Parts: sequence; structure tokens; C-alpha cells
Amino acid sequence: MEPKPKFLAARYGEQFRDASVAAAYRKRPPYPAQTSEIIADLCPRDNRRVLELGAGTGEIAIPLATLVDAVDAVEPSEAMMGVARSMPGFDKVNWHRTSAEEFGYEKRYGLVVCAQCLGWLDWEMVFPKMASCLHPEGALVIVEQSELSDPRWNGELRRLISRYSTNQDFVPFDLIEGITARGLFNPLGSCRTDPSPFQQSIDDFIDSIHARNGFSRDRMTEAACIEFDQAVRHLLGQHHPSGVLQGQIRASVTWGKPSAKSGLES
Repeated sequence: MEPKPKFLAARYGEQFRDASVAAAYRKRPPYPAQTSEIIADLCPRDNRRVLELGAGTGEIAIPLATLVDAVDAVEPSEAMMGVARSMPGFDKVNWHRTSAEEFGYEKRYGLVVCAQCLGWLDWEMVFPKMASCLHPEGALVIVEQSELSDPRWNGELRRLISRYSTNQDFVPFDLIEGITARGLFNPLGSCRTDPSPFQQSIDDFIDSIHARNGFSRDRMTEAACIEFDQAVRHLLGQHHPSGVLQGQIRASVTWGKPSAKSGLES
């Protein structure tokens, strides 16, 4: 079995426990409201309990809790949960401050949801555990989010990201294709939300990058942070003199069966 790409190593995933990442996380584009509706509709009728792994600050778990019977949210970062506690609806979710690898998986769930966290998990350990806790008609639901982009500056922004990222192992990688090819996941369907209008100031957009892997302010040098922020601000300011980016965002939802097998190469 082909191992995970190096850029998804655990040491890089640890960045999402950093206080600076959690503080900037709300600057990332939100999931369109339709995302939670799609997930809720995938629940089996006789088991509408949902488990979300890597729930972060609750962007999926909190709105989903109003649409299903119960949501158990697993999140290892105290900093992320600190942000989640400030959100309306936090107490409607059953929170577990632990990792996906250490969670007990003692209940039966209609769905297991991973929203942009699956790449960072220990696949050898977690996929069999997800399979073991699912209702027979249940599914693993993988949610991915689009970003604000513009062909006028996309290429140059990617070059800046490549230059300044602390994750120099990054290579382009399609997560769904990767886990399917490795026999970890059998996709059964997918859909995308309708486009949702979204606008954001340049400064907030820069903050959103610091909520992503490779750009934790706790791990970049102060000089690198300043240089990167200035370069991005200059790049975007040339094309958006108002200081505001405008566009559309969408979420992709893919569901299927996780493999019960283990034994990946490490």
C-alpha cells in the first residue's frame, strides 16, 4: 500500500493545535448553509446520530446539530474548542476534546463527517474505527471547501505560498482519489452546494491563510510573516484597490464506505 504523501505527516497536522491558527480560523470562508442540509439528508432514517472528527471551531457540527438527533464532535485542540465555546449553539453539540485516533467509537452512528481534516489523520488507525462504528446504511462524509480566487493573481499567490510555507513537502494531491486508490474508501456519491456570494477584506484574506497548514504564525519567523503579508497585500491591492475581494464559494460533499481493513505502510 502506498504511504501517505509526506506533506500530510503528523508533524504538519499538529499546526492546527496552535493558538494562532485557532485565532485566525474564523477568517476562513464559511461553509454555505446548504452544506449542513446535504449532510443531514444523508443520514439513515433509523440512525440520525452524527460523529464529526476534527470538528475545529464547530462550523459544521453546530448548524448540523439543529437538523439531526445528535452530534458528537471530536476535536483535539483546546485552542480550537476555546473558539467554538464562544459560538452560539456550542452547547447543542456533544464535544470530546481528544484526537480521532484516541476517541472510543463506542456508539453507532448514521454518519461520520470529516470536513477538511481527513488528510491529517492516521489512516491506518482511523479508517477501520470509522467503519466499525457506522450503521449498516451509514457513510463517511468528506467535506471540502472552495476558496476565493482570481486568475489575475492565483499563480503569483501560489508562488508566494510555496516560497514562505513551513511545509516544504507539499505536492498537489486529490484526497478523494488518493484514499480511493489506496483501498481506504469506496465513494458512493458526491455533490456540490450552489455558489454562495462571499466578500472579504484583503487583511482578513491574509489572516485566513495563517489558519492553514504551513502558515501558523507560531511556527513562521516574525520576519517571514511580515514579508509574506506585505507581498500578498501588495499583490491583491493591485487588482482590488477597494481592499475587498468578492467572489463565490462552494462546498463539495462526497460520501461512501470507509474500509474496515488496516495495515497501511507507515
